[in-house]
This record gives sequence, C-alpha cells and structure tokens, in this order.
Amino acid sequence: MWPGVLHAATGVRRAHVVGIDVAAKQIENARRHEEVRHLGIEYRAMDAARISRYWNPGRFDLVTACMALHDMPDPLAALKASARVLRKQGRMLFTIPHPMTNTPYREWERDERGRKVALKIDRYFDSGPQTTRWRMARLRLPWETPSWYRPLSEWSEIIRGAGFVIRRLDEPRPTKGQVERRPELEDCFRVPCFLLFNLAKA
Repeated sequence: MWPGVLHAATGVRRAHVVGIDVAAKQIENARRHEEVRHLGIEYRAMDAARISRYWNPGRFDLVTACMALHDMPDPLAALKASARVLRKQGRMLFTIPHPMTNTPYREWERDERGRKVALKIDRYFDSGPQTTRWRMARLRLPWETPSWYRPLSEWSEIIRGAGFVIRRLDEPRPTKGQVERRPELEDCFRVPCFLLFNLAKA
C-alpha cells in the first residue's frame, strides 16, 4: 500500500494534490470522502513505483508516504520514481516504524505489578519480511499484513540509491498532556516508535 500524496504548487497558498494507493478500494473510499468534503484532491489507484510513467519529471514539489514504504518488498523503486517526478528543490517525506524499537524481537519487561520497566529488543540486523499482527481493542476483528524489517543502515543505502540525501530525521513524540488523555500513547513517550525522513534530491 502507498498512502502517498504528491503536491504540485499552482500559486500562492494553493496546491494541486494527488493521492495514490495500490488498493482500488482504498481509492474508492477516498473518492467518496472527496465527494462530501470537496477538497479538490485527485485520487488514482496505482503502484508507487510507476508514478514517473504518468507524470513528467519535476512535476511535483513534495511527495509523501505515510507508513507505507516498509510494507513494500522494493521501496527503492518507489523512491526512485518519486525522485524523478520531483522538481530540483523538491522534498520527499516518509515515515516508517522506528527500526531501533520495532525489531523482529520486541517485548516489554514488566515488574510484579505489570508495569512496564524496559523495552527488550533483539535481532536488530535481521533484515527481511515479517508479518504485522493487528490486535488493537478498537478493531472488530484481528488481521495481519506483510511488511519488511530493515535496519537504519539499509534504509540509508536505499535512500542514497534512489538519488536522495537525508536533510533531517525526526522521532515524533507525544506530549505529557497527550499521554494523560490517551494512556495508550505511553510507549511512544518512553521510546521512539516512528521515524520521519525529510529528504532532498542529491
């Protein structure tokens, strides 16, 4: 899946936005929302690795991918295509689960009262496919999705191979107030759960 957005500036304080996803049903759902809200977003069902076949080089100012590249067996192809459709000064932003805390082995050590003491991780360098199991209480049914775990050094090589350089890395963290209102966010307050890449064309 590629819940990605491509932005092409059309004037001051305005932008043309295109949302893409490989899942046609996801796009159908997005279009239904667009019919209600009229945000002016164009949606297309397509493979992220093929976007440079549909748009000319330098067409977009910004390409984003929210929690998607780690679900792809070949994120390099998607990033290369993104680099081709970006203008020279364009940016690429994407988020993934943090490689340091989302390792193949991950378990919280707890005290006698069940409180979390420390996060235990292992097999950091075991790059490869894995299964993500979704078991949150808010889900009506549990489900599974394929994903690919990669250490940070491998992501760095993929980014370089696609023709990007890393401008900045961010590790989003909730505030204490947000954790008080949503206790389930405590994990992300104590350790980094996500990693945001801000890229520029090399």
